[in-house]
Amino acid sequence: MSEDEWAWNDPQIPDDEVIFRRVRMNPDHRTFDPEKGQWVPSAGAFRRMEGEGMSAHMNSVLKSKGRAGHSLYDPERYGAVRFPVEVVRSAGAGVVQTLPSVEEEPDQDLREAHVEARPPTWALDKRFWSKVRAQMIKASVWVEQRAS
Repeated sequence: MSEDEWAWNDPQIPDDEVIFRRVRMNPDHRTFDPEKGQWVPSAGAFRRMEGEGMSAHMNSVLKSKGRAGHSLYDPERYGAVRFPVEVVRSAGAGVVQTLPSVEEEPDQDLREAHVEARPPTWALDKRFWSKVRAQMIKASVWVEQRAS
């Protein structure tokens, strides 16, 4: 994708749409908060690179496919957090639906539910994304993982 093709927000996706973010179960992506007495996602779990958004998955699409939040990702490697689209937008960013390749996302349901949280500009603005990321972390709720 080029800078000229950068779309950063789709107003057709409602603010109350819940999105799921996959979080690796390693120290770079989560930290224990002794005040809350629980694990919280860390900044590493919400990275993006120039010309890319941050991947997530829309709950409404997943529900239409009969998929629940606890069944989305390999529980041996990942946890999941959820938060509404409104959190991303209130920080000045947006959400757009994208379609990754089969190589990038082999699960058909996850491919169809794929969205990216994106800033208004294509370039990597670390200060801006840090503000967006902080809001997503603050609003994140862990999805209960169940044994399969």
